Amino acid sequence: MIRIKGWRSAILALAALLAAQPAAARPAHRPHRPAAASGPHPAIWLLEDADTRIYLFGTIHILPRGFRWRSPRFDAIARNADELVLEVAGINRRETLAAAMPELALGKRAPILWRVSPDRREALQELIEELDIPIDRFDNMQTWAAAMGIAAVEIMRGLAAEDHGENRHGGRAAAEPPAPADLPGVEGPLEAEFQASHRPVSGVETAAQQMHFFRALSFAEQRELLEGIVDAWRSGEMAQLGGDGDIGQNAWARGNVAAMAAETEAMRGPLYDVLLRRRNAAWTDWLIHRLERPGTLLFAVGAAHLAGSDSVRAMLEARGFTVRRIQ
Repeated sequence: MIRIKGWRSAILALAALLAAQPAAARPAHRPHRPAAASGPHPAIWLLEDADTRIYLFGTIHILPRGFRWRSPRFDAIARNADELVLEVAGINRRETLAAAMPELALGKRAPILWRVSPDRREALQELIEELDIPIDRFDNMQTWAAAMGIAAVEIMRGLAAEDHGENRHGGRAAAEPPAPADLPGVEGPLEAEFQASHRPVSGVETAAQQMHFFRALSFAEQRELLEGIVDAWRSGEMAQLGGDGDIGQNAWARGNVAAMAAETEAMRGPLYDVLLRRRNAAWTDWLIHRLERPGTLLFAVGAAHLAGSDSVRAMLEARGFTVRRIQ
């Protein structure tokens, strides 16, 4: 069975693309939230040879507005890097979203309730009704897209409720989920910073490619993901993902790589190979080839890809490359 906590990073990675699809959420006013009292120092590693320096930085895709995560060391790296490489460039641009949308479509209508076992259908209907989303909006979506979209809205709804000091079931309108644009992560502001100084920004993948990884999953695997969301909601596990305002950013800002690795390891299962290990292997090849060209590069991808036994770092080291932690 899918452990939803382990898949939190994947859910948040796709929230910007998916959360707006089932429900048009209104922005919420978000307070400024400090990082740890000792100051933020998220992990940074360096891969280098004689004429190339590649800084590996694990990102959080959604952060509470005003959350302070940048350190002086990171600022110096971002200021001096020649280029920026993200998982997907231009994630907030309309054309990026438009290019990915075909991957979400099922191509026919199939009631979403039919796609879970009979003993979960009532719970799925209750979950969707609680989110105040017309259930038929999911009937022409890929099963994985419906699952991740439901989870993303539920997590952001919990964040909004926490901002207003409410129980998410308390019922005030202010607890509606904020729009993804109101929950900035690392990538958007960082991309804007590089563009403002006319430095190149690219993606190691496209948004459509990311969506295709999910679409390529078998129906059984997609069904397992949706049923895992339903089970997590019934058990109360879902309410813990963002209901206390911490969606993983605090351990990340402290540079707690062991906590990051533990969450990554919790993802293991039928989806793990497709969505994490294979992509990490492809990115490892990309980085090795990139060492052939001189320059200084900031490689900023989801933190889950840089922690754990199948991480990009581990794969680079297994192939004889030294990856040195510098923060």
